[in-house]
Amino acid sequence: FCFMIPIIASVIQTVLFLTIFSFDTPKWLWIQKRQEEAKRVLQKVQTKQEMNVTIKSLEKLAQTMTAGQGGSIAGACNKDNKRPLKLAVLLVAYTKLSGIGAVLLYSSSIFGDINEDANNR
Repeated sequence: FCFMIPIIASVIQTVLFLTIFSFDTPKWLWIQKRQEEAKRVLQKVQTKQEMNVTIKSLEKLAQTMTAGQGGSIAGACNKDNKRPLKLAVLLVAYTKLSGIGAVLLYSSSIFGDINEDANNR
């Protein structure tokens, strides 16, 4: 039964998050030409100064997107991004295949067992 507690807590948290904070991101709204909605969302989570800075960056992003300079998978796989993309894929593969995730996950129990063995001697 103890394993069910985190699952139940996660489900409750997810349901609450999706019902209370169910709005699209300002970035997505801005790119979809729904600026007024984006401003309303920003007003909920930012101060006026922060909002003005965010709006300027969203305008710059929208100009970049309309100029065809980003926002697609084909754009991410262009010649300039080929080397960084390969490096990122290799790093993720190395991390998964090396088993470091399991070591980090179980490190507390591993070191706890080592400490118990040392105290028993």
